[in-house]
Formats: sequence, C-alpha cells, structure tokens
Amino acid sequence: MQTTSTTSQTDAERELLQHAKAIDTYRADLGMSKAVLLRDYPELGTDKTYSKITSGDLTELKIEDRWLPAYRHVWAQIQGEDGDDDSELMTDLAGPVELCRAYLETRNEKGNARFILILGDTGTGKTSSIKALKAKPYGGLVIDTEAVELWKNKNGRGTAVPLLRAIGERMGLKDLPASRDALLNHLVKELQGKRRCLVVEEAHHLCPEGVNVLKTLINLTPSIIVATAMPVLWDKLSGSRAGWAECKQLTGNRLAERVLLKLHVADVAKFLAARLADLSLPADMIDKAAARITQEAPHYGNMAFVKSCVRRLKREVRSGQDASLETISNVINAEKKRR
Repeated sequence: MQTTSTTSQTDAERELLQHAKAIDTYRADLGMSKAVLLRDYPELGTDKTYSKITSGDLTELKIEDRWLPAYRHVWAQIQGEDGDDDSELMTDLAGPVELCRAYLETRNEKGNARFILILGDTGTGKTSSIKALKAKPYGGLVIDTEAVELWKNKNGRGTAVPLLRAIGERMGLKDLPASRDALLNHLVKELQGKRRCLVVEEAHHLCPEGVNVLKTLINLTPSIIVATAMPVLWDKLSGSRAGWAECKQLTGNRLAERVLLKLHVADVAKFLAARLADLSLPADMIDKAAARITQEAPHYGNMAFVKSCVRRLKREVRSGQDASLETISNVINAEKKRR
C-alpha cells in the first residue's frame, strides 16, 4: 500500500492509515471483495474514497472530523466480531485437547518417540491448537517457527539451513554460523539439558533435507518436535519416493503420535455458543445451526467459514433481523455465494 510521507503526516493521518491497512488486510484474508466490505460497513465510504484512503492519498479528506472516527469504529467492530484473540482462545476444542494430551504424554518419553505430527486441511485448527499449547503453564518451553515455500531453491530443496536458522532466531541466539553443519552443532549444544518443544508450522513446505533435520534434532537432543502440516506431508513421508527415504524413521520409531484434525459439529456448536452468547440463542437452535454450518464449512475453508457466518449473523441481528434458523440459513447461503 502506498502511503504519504511520514514526515508530513499528522498523528490522525497515521492512525487512519493504520486502521485502513488493518481493515483491508482483514478483507483480503477473508477473500472478501471491496463491494461486500463496503456494503457491510457503509461507514468506510464509497469505493472511490476507500481506495483513496487505502492507497495512502489523504488529500482533501476531513480526517479528524469524519474519516478517522469512522475507520476507528469499523476496526473496533471487526475486532469485536472476530473474537479470535488469545484472550478468547478456546482450549476445549478437539484439536487443542488432543495436542496438549499428546504433548504431556510425550514429555515422559525416555526414548526417541518424540515426534508429534498434526495433520489437517486449512481451517481445521492446526494453528489454534499450537496457540493453546503455548497458552498452557508449560508454554514457556515452546519454541515455534513457520516453514515457508520461499525457503526452497529452484530445485525444490535447500530448506535445512533456513529451518535451523529460524529455530535459532526464535531461541534468541545471536551471530548464528552460516554453514549447515555449524548451525546444527550450535543448536544441538543450546538444546541440550532441558526438554523443550520445537514447533514447526506449515511443515509441508519443507524438502526432505529440512524434514530430516527434525529427525536429527530428536536423535541428538531431548527435544519434543511438533509439526503441523497439510495431509500431503504424510503421503510423502509414508510413500515410496526415494528422496524421502531418510525421513521414514519419523513415521516409525520416532513418531509419538499422528493427530488428524477435521471439523467436528460438537466443536462448531461450542464455538457458536461462546461467540453468540449475547444473542441468547436456545441450545437446540445452536445445535441445529452447528449441524448446518458444519455440513457446508469443509467446502469453504472450515473454521474460516464458521467465523464468517458468526460475524455476518451478528451484523444481521444488529440491523434488525430475528436470530432465527431462517436468518442463519440466509447467512450460510450468503457466505457461500461470496466465496
């Protein structure tokens, strides 16, 4: 996003641009068109005004009198509707419960079966499970990082060094060596003595050499390693491709547990009950709504779809609609159409 020069910006202008960037990031993350956003939040102005503000052009705009209060209010609404910050983290859903149980059982492991693999499609709760793990009293032992596709070179390899470096940086280590062997030796030395939990999210982006680093860290340190990934990683680990042969111990005697996540109607019902508590919906309506949403959600992003339905339902009720099953059905259909 292009912005005006920070040297000429007032505090009000900087705040407006900050809110505009946050709102547009929220829109993009949901795959929401500008037309839908502006329809749901008319305070943001016309398409022309919204595009002007998000591009950083604040000329001829009444910032303090009109647009800053409007954008501040919309962002506050979005944050309140989302209900997805750590203070409201739901730790009693299936994913967090299964991961924390597996982790506690693995902490007593005296051998090398210290690899926990969390598999699931987008939106099934992999990241929220890690957040729940970190929120526990033992969360201070968790060192988490995220693998990215850009780590790979043009041959689809080369993720070992970026992975080791990312772990070292998350541990707060300075002046990390450049070579793979020196990096590995440095981390092994730092990881000795205390059983920490190394978390690698999006591990399906790792090449075989990167995954093999995880096995080596299990072999040489007391660490527990948790990897979250799309199901394709299991296919690679358990398949017959020669490039993955060295990694196969992770699916054998290094594997503590493989947790398969999917969207459960019971979890959706718990989520709806918590996020829609202010609507005072009867329990049977919550259950029926959860069943309908769960039926559609796997086709539209799983929990991302559930959260979008919750946000839209709240907007509909605030605009005067009854909190009824008919309204919920309309909300589901509207969310399906915009995806």
